[in-house]
Amino acid sequence: MYQFGIVDEELDKHTHFIYSEAASGKGSDEVASMVLNYLEKFPSRKSSELILWADNCGGQNKNSTLIHTCMYLVESKSFESVQLKFQIKGHTRNSVDRGFGYTKREYNRSEVYSIECLQDILKRSCTGPHGSQKIFLVVINGPDVFRRYSKFYISMYQKIKDVQKYQIFKAESFDKTKIFCMHPSKPDNWDNQTIKLSIFLKNELDIIPFKGWNKEKIVDFYRKVRPDIPENFKNSLCPKPEDELEEEVKKLKSQRQKDKH
Repeated sequence: MYQFGIVDEELDKHTHFIYSEAASGKGSDEVASMVLNYLEKFPSRKSSELILWADNCGGQNKNSTLIHTCMYLVESKSFESVQLKFQIKGHTRNSVDRGFGYTKREYNRSEVYSIECLQDILKRSCTGPHGSQKIFLVVINGPDVFRRYSKFYISMYQKIKDVQKYQIFKAESFDKTKIFCMHPSKPDNWDNQTIKLSIFLKNELDIIPFKGWNKEKIVDFYRKVRPDIPENFKNSLCPKPEDELEEEVKKLKSQRQKDKH
């Protein structure tokens, strides 16, 4: 199961997206999709400036796709200015960790066998001692959120150079051709890269389909996991696979062993 948290700092509102490995992965396309879905579906206030904080995970957050998303938000006139900020080493705690803390506390004292179990845990961790709501939940069960933004941006923007060396990126409406970048050792000294392409090929925004479970995982669930879970979860989580699927997986594993030798 994957859990992705977004916090509105001004309102102290925690929104958490949860989905299973069968729905999708946890790369830059998924992160961009959830951020844009939140901005579209959960508007808290109308502002001309947006500041996003994220951790330094390159595969998910610190990459060209998320930076292109900042450009896209300005290009589409959603905001006049969008900043994407990454914390420096030694200062990596932020508000969203509180939301993870609430859910982890419930998780550690609960039995969890499915996404429905995890959903119940988040619901229980939503309410504070005085009935105040801490966490709002979005459960992704199908291809209704995830889009292939990295492919969509190819005809619009060039790749960002030296992504990992900068800590702050900024897109501004006064120059929509550039992304402005700041290194932590040079505060207020902005480098800039011209990344917008002059010709638009207008790529389609493809949906990331619901991929389902890996064939080998289906068989392993049945053989290795099923004996250890409660009876009422066995058929929904670890159903008996078709004989043909078991035979196919057996051949795949056998061939993999041969390839090793």
